[in-house]
Amino acid sequence: MDLPLRFSRSSRRAFSLIELLVVIGIIAILVGILLPTFGKAKEMSRTTQCAANLHSIMAACNAYSMTNDGIIVPYRLDKGGSAGAGPIYYWPNILADGKFIDTPVVTSAAAGPMTEGPFFCPSGDMELVPVIPAGSTSPPASRTDTVGARRERVTSPTSGKIIDCWYGMNAKESQISNTADPGPTLHAGPPGREVWFGNTNRSPYTNMAAVKYPAQLVFIYDGIGYHHMVYNPSRLNARHGDRSQTNLGFLDGHVETYMTKNLPGGIGSPVASDVSLAAIKANYPNSPLMWYLEQQ
Repeated sequence: MDLPLRFSRSSRRAFSLIELLVVIGIIAILVGILLPTFGKAKEMSRTTQCAANLHSIMAACNAYSMTNDGIIVPYRLDKGGSAGAGPIYYWPNILADGKFIDTPVVTSAAAGPMTEGPFFCPSGDMELVPVIPAGSTSPPASRTDTVGARRERVTSPTSGKIIDCWYGMNAKESQISNTADPGPTLHAGPPGREVWFGNTNRSPYTNMAAVKYPAQLVFIYDGIGYHHMVYNPSRLNARHGDRSQTNLGFLDGHVETYMTKNLPGGIGSPVASDVSLAAIKANYPNSPLMWYLEQQ
């Protein structure tokens, strides 16, 4: 006959309070060690996803150029007779309407932000920043300002598609008195342009024919708007790596992550003179990065 197993009370031993506290302390130490690691891994994942989105954008920009006789997609296309007369197409609308890129769209002007697609940055801020007008010196206040990580909302006059965009373009406006179309190829300034044309005013496009080193010429960046080299360099944003890194897209289509402090103007609150052509040549003579066509 099998007898049931029995244990004496003396064989049972509970954890003492001191032992419990030691275990809890060890767990707390492990959590303190592992949490930053998990946080860094998550941020690295966001940085990688952002770079992948920028790569898709750069591929679309190159497809636009190949389809349009080498013309580099403009930051803004104003089909009115003068600047601001409209209708106005921003570069995300130009790429989406031309079917150079697949992107989700916002259902209405009052809808919340997009949370996916190539124009979405996973490290971006969900707040909306107004579309930056020509000649404006604001926002944001610095390259770590969260305003520079916000989204701009642009609407196509043709398709009505509404797109939120978390990226900026290395571009500026330049107007000439010329009614011819297309405009002449530019060989100076940033590669992007704000283009307008009509009965009295034209502005020239830039063309890939003017680009000698596409793998070195910066075109799309983490940030907002354009004119960061002319009016407000803080439109280029340090939004990755605990606000210390910036993703840049180049005209050959590749994307790289840079320490923002090593870019022209650094990571603080630079002014336009810090990122002028003369300043870049003087302060970054050996940098492979190019921001102006004249650096080639």
